[in-house]
This record gives sequence, structure tokens and C-alpha cells, in this order.
Amino acid sequence: DGTFIAHASADGILRVLDSATLTSMANDDDVSAHLFKPKRIFSMAWSPDSRFIATGDKAGFIHIWNVDSGFLVATPFQHSSGPIASLTYSSNGHFVISVSAYDGSLRIWDIQRQVQVGEPLRVKSQPQQCTAAYSPDSCLFASATMGSDTATTASIYIWDVRKGAAGLRVELDGASLKVVSKVAPVMAFSSSHGHHLACGTSDGAIWIWDTSTRKLLRKSDENYEGDVTCIAFSHDGCYIVSGCKDGSVYTWDT
Repeated sequence: DGTFIAHASADGILRVLDSATLTSMANDDDVSAHLFKPKRIFSMAWSPDSRFIATGDKAGFIHIWNVDSGFLVATPFQHSSGPIASLTYSSNGHFVISVSAYDGSLRIWDIQRQVQVGEPLRVKSQPQQCTAAYSPDSCLFASATMGSDTATTASIYIWDVRKGAAGLRVELDGASLKVVSKVAPVMAFSSSHGHHLACGTSDGAIWIWDTSTRKLLRKSDENYEGDVTCIAFSHDGCYIVSGCKDGSVYTWDT
């Protein structure tokens, strides 16, 4: 809700700040409640209700923190023996997806039951960077990966979490994207129904797919300077807003 800012430094310290004053929520009497030093933190994500923060560290552990108390709310999950490249909350806040930079696997964690859901999922190659997005109904999620073996190719997949590990990954039409830098694309599902997936790449292009048919609906003709760093649908799904590294914001008619 914009009330707090979370940031993690290279020394492994996680801090939660008041966005209005930029002061730490911790105080001198109880600094351990809001400062925690695990292994170096590689990724983190806010829960949809802003009550929790998930962090992934260098050793492959995932911690879920209560923002108000600063304490763990679950036993740490261990994904692998290497860094966690990406964390993403489901839209309902019940699940977290973690992506390992060590072996390229994706795992789904049930936060309430504190268990892994199904078997690990695999992307094509070990990702150097990975981003993910959940559909509004939390039934689908999309992953975008930059493999360590290719400098300018991103792979986009749709995963149906209702189908389990067997036959779960679906490749979209034309979803091997050529980009200008080794930065994984940003993605968003349409807010109203989740049938459209938008993707913004480092060359300034916007791609839109129909997730039910897996067909590419359109790709923007114009390429703007600067990476697309964030993207979102309007509530009615008619427009897309993209923000670029150079500070510009564009609105697209879907």
C-alpha cells in the first residue's frame, strides 16, 4: 500500500523503512525485531496485503517475515544450495514461487501449510536472471528467464499450477525474445480476467499474448530508449502502462 519500503544490502541486512520519513521501523530497544542478518539476500517480495516479506538468500533459504513484529512466521524453506534468483507471491498471498540461480528450478511453497507444492519445475537452462508474475486467480504464472549461456535471448513460459508437474509448462508463440541487454523482461497479467499477458523488454518493446490460445496478439512497433522496468494493466484490461529506465511512462491500447 506504499506505507513501507523494504531494502536489503550486500551485507545481508534487511530493513523496513517508513516511506514518508525514510526512518527504520526498528528502535534501539528491539533492533533485532526488524533487522536480521542471514546470508547475503539475493531477492525479496512483499505479500499482496503488505503484511509479510519473503526473502531469498545466497545459501538457497527462503524466509517469511512479519512486517509488524519483524519475526519469522514460518520455518525457513530450503530451495537449493545456491542463491535464490527471484521470489513472487501469488495474488491471494497463499503461495510463493522461488527460482534458483544454482540449478534453474522453480518451486511453489504453500505458506500457510509450510510445505512445497508438487515437484520442482524446470526452465530450459540455468537462469542468470528470472522474473515471474501470477494471474489474478492464482491459477497461472508466467516466468521470463535469461539463461547464462545466451546474452540476448529471453524465454517466456506459462505454468498452470492446477495441472501439477506433469505437462505443466506451456511455451507461448514467439516467446523466445531477442533483447539488447542481459536483463530479464518484466511481466503482468490483465487485471480483469488474466487472459492476457504483457511483457516489457530491455529494448523498450511491449509484447501481448493471449494465454488461452498462446498466440502473440501484438508487439509494439516503436522501440524507445531505456529498459522497460515495470508494466501494469488497467483494471478493465483495456490499457497497459509501462515505465522505462530513462524515467518515461507510456500508455498502450491493448
